[in-house]
Amino acid sequence: MGKREMKPKETEPVVAASISDLPNEVLLMIFDRLELACRLRVSQVCHRWNKLVFHYFGDHFALKLDDLVDPGLLSKDRVYRHVEIRCMSLLRFNKLHAKRLRVLGRHVVALTLDISVTDGDLFVEMLRKFPNLESFSLRTELFRSDKPARNAMRKMLEGKLPPVRHVTIYCNNATVLDLVSRLAPNLRSLNVTVPAKLLAALCLCDLAGLGSLRLSLVFRSKALLSEMASFRRDVFDAFMASLNNLKKLSIFIRANSYPEISPQIFALASLEQLEVATTDSPRPVPAFDGIWRLANLKAFRCFVERIAYPPEASIKPLHHVTDLNLAKAIVVDSLHLRQLFPAVTTLDIRSCQLSEPGLESLSLAWPGLESLTVRIAPVEVDSLVVLHRFAKLRQLTLLNNYISEREDLAVLDTVLAIGTLEELRVEGRWDGAPGRLNPACRVYRNGEAVARKGPPPPGQNQHGFLELYRLKDECDDV
Repeated sequence: MGKREMKPKETEPVVAASISDLPNEVLLMIFDRLELACRLRVSQVCHRWNKLVFHYFGDHFALKLDDLVDPGLLSKDRVYRHVEIRCMSLLRFNKLHAKRLRVLGRHVVALTLDISVTDGDLFVEMLRKFPNLESFSLRTELFRSDKPARNAMRKMLEGKLPPVRHVTIYCNNATVLDLVSRLAPNLRSLNVTVPAKLLAALCLCDLAGLGSLRLSLVFRSKALLSEMASFRRDVFDAFMASLNNLKKLSIFIRANSYPEISPQIFALASLEQLEVATTDSPRPVPAFDGIWRLANLKAFRCFVERIAYPPEASIKPLHHVTDLNLAKAIVVDSLHLRQLFPAVTTLDIRSCQLSEPGLESLSLAWPGLESLTVRIAPVEVDSLVVLHRFAKLRQLTLLNNYISEREDLAVLDTVLAIGTLEELRVEGRWDGAPGRLNPACRVYRNGEAVARKGPPPPGQNQHGFLELYRLKDECDDV
């Protein structure tokens, strides 16, 4: 018998693998490393990538709509959770985007509206289009408040509203306050600007569940808050006493009216973060009197130009405050501040120009500072070398003199010699590039990263300026 010939086995062609073959989990790891603009571009590659980007990174995108241009159809693969609406009239906007709003409705959780003129009933109707809405921000030039418009909105408010928990709004009339009052029981954070004459009406809202409140008072006259006929002290006191869950409070008020409400602010035992801002005043403002009653306070930001410090005998230290921001103060008293806030690790005093003696005083007050923002004038080695006394300094922001000539970044080698420094930011007029010391430290000029000249030469001591610092100390002792 003849030998049987064996036919060669046919092999399937080899297909090269592509990035599209990767599982979703790996693709998401790649997309997570991309910048926001790049993620938006890769979402246009295919339906699958589009779904992935908008499902997992949707909180980084906002859909912007107006009543001037029709943007066309929405992609069925995209889910928008943040929507921004800018229009002259909600009535025209609703007609233009009726179908689009029905598609968006159930996915939107955050809504920003910038409307020239609106009726309350149309606004409430807009809110109802988003049943899962958690937060909204309303900016409007005119919120109609005549009697028919107010009655129409009150009727709409009787129906079901979305579970809004976070609101930013300008309460410029009673109609807007009706809306805030209806939403108040569910609110957890409120950012509200209100005329001082309507403060009493705002205080009647049930805001006991708030965890965060930002209150800006607008004054139309020079009268003190207590001198206004509409202000009711008993209502205000009861309102402040009801804020038992408040953790964060930010308040903007006219300087001469702040002492009238500060006792009620300092009685909020639950406060952990407090921000106080006042209008400019030629007279010092007693911003700290009684603040030691806030036993749980951790961060205090005081935007007051001139501060009146309490008597030393009455001061009780706040050992939990680690973040102190006095960015608007033109003069600071390190001794008084040290007594009040002995445990500060983050300090911002950018408006106060300090020279070498001022920095020396600062280093004696808080040698353990980890983050410092300060304005130095003049920018000289003798002043900069004092910064080595902050043994734990990790972040430093330097501002130069308001009227100084351009400074050379090379002078900051003195600062880069601080071994613990991880980030150095400079603001103002700076030229050149920083030197090679401490190459791991990130350097920014007016918010933009600055390229370093490269690693230090082999054998160079990165902390060479420490020797200069010790030598200066020895000379001072003599």
